[in-house]
Parts: sequence; C-alpha cells; structure tokens
Amino acid sequence: MLRLVSLGVALAMAAGCASSWADMGGTLLGEDFTHPMGVYNGEKFVVVTDRALGCQKVGWVERHLASGPAATGAPNFLALVLARDAGFSMETPELAVAAAIVEGFAVQSADGELLVEPARSGAVTLDAVETDGITGSLSVAFAHDGVGGTFQSEHCVSLDR
Repeated sequence: MLRLVSLGVALAMAAGCASSWADMGGTLLGEDFTHPMGVYNGEKFVVVTDRALGCQKVGWVERHLASGPAATGAPNFLALVLARDAGFSMETPELAVAAAIVEGFAVQSADGELLVEPARSGAVTLDAVETDGITGSLSVAFAHDGVGGTFQSEHCVSLDR
C-alpha cells in the first residue's frame, strides 16, 4: 500500500535528524493540525504537539486534564493527548494487532489559559515499541474535529507516571 508522507517528514527521516515525527490530517479545537512538530510518549501517554516543546515542557500532562489557568510561563501550543491506563506496550495484544481504545484530549495553551476538550472516541495501533519511542497510527474524534495519521514518538521520562 502506497502512503503519501509530507515533505517535512520525508526530509527529516532521510536526514536522520528527527527522533519523532507525525504525518497527520485533521483539526483540533478548530485549528489545522496537519503538521505537528513534536511527538512524545511515556508509559501511559502519547502527546502530539504543534511545535517541538521538548520532553521538559510536557510535564503538565495528567490523567485528568481540565480547562483553567495554565502553568506560569507555559508556552502557547496546541496538543493532542492520548491516555491509556493499561499503557502502551507490544505485550498488550490488542495494541499490536488492532486499534485499542484510548482516552483523548485536545489541549490548547494560550495567553495563560488552558482549554481542554475530551474526545468522543480514540484508537491507537502500535507498529513498534522501543526504549526510545513508539511507532504507530492513531484516530481521534471530537465533537467538531478529528485527527488521524501515523507517528513515531520520543520517549520522555517526564511522562512515565
């Protein structure tokens, strides 16, 4: 099956300079989310962001996210957060064979405020789990938005909780 990959993703993979990438299509909170720049994972989370935040800047992720004041000094960003209590592991048969159900959130940090919208549905299929990240595909639906595509994440210790 032929899969089209965005030029940015293809160049990053060819150069070998990117530890994470995402080839997505869709919108989050009414904003275009077709060219995310950062993908991070921990034991129970996958976080896809519209800019490269780095592992140190995704420590705000929690199991139960809610709208409200953002952390002091938080950068502006748009993110897709996927959470799974059973974790993301190839030992979990449903993740290695078919899409496993996940809880999803669209998160926007702007001007000191955090806006969170829970997803109506979400699923992830894993292709590979390595110590430095995971590779797979995802599909998440919101009330008025949706995102889908493939990804390779960077493992972040700050998300291991």
